[in-house]
Formats: sequence, C-alpha cells, structure tokens
Amino acid sequence: MLLYAAAAAWAVAGRVRRHGVRGGCVVLRWGLHHTVEIPLAVVERSGVADWAGQRSSGSRFVLPGRAAGALVLHLGSPVEVPARMGALRPVTTITIPLSDAAAARTTLLDHPAGEPQ
Repeated sequence: MLLYAAAAAWAVAGRVRRHGVRGGCVVLRWGLHHTVEIPLAVVERSGVADWAGQRSSGSRFVLPGRAAGALVLHLGSPVEVPARMGALRPVTTITIPLSDAAAARTTLLDHPAGEPQ
C-alpha cells in the first residue's frame, strides 16, 4: 500500500495545480505543496511569451509546465520563491506556462486590485 502511495505522489509531483487570483494576489501552485502568492500591487507589467526553452536563473523563476505559451510577470519588488533544499530566493520575473496566456493576462489587467501593463 505504501508503495502505491509513493508512486501516486511522484506522479502528481510534477503536475501544475490550478493558479488563480485571490485577495489581491496571484496565487501560483505546483507539485504537491508548492505555493507562491504575488501581490498584484508589485506587478509592474505583464506579457505573453513563448515558453519553450526558458529556464530559471538569478532573478527569473520559471514554473514547471508543458504549455507552449507563458505569462511573464515583471515585478517592481522581489518575491521569494523556492530554491533548492527548502531555501527561498528573491526573483523579479516569473514565467508561468499556460495554455492560454493571453486570456490570463487579460484577467490580470481587468482585476481591480492591480493594474499590470
């Protein structure tokens, strides 16, 4: 039984859970328990980009995913995201693979708590 539970956990670990906007924050979720909340007030601008080949770097965080397009959030102040071994690191750009990144950007632009451009 424990073996089946472990196999199920590994199967779900790489999947992206539903992202959303709640309480003036963009809520990003992935894996079994990773969550990052980004206040809409710190989003300076947003854009749509091709996701293929993008990787995390010093000030950029790329969420796991399999979509062709991505929503890119450029932040006015750093937000901490998970790094290795449970540590956190500050980033100012977050790339979110989405099947319809343009629609997600429109949703952010229409949200009253922030006005990313």
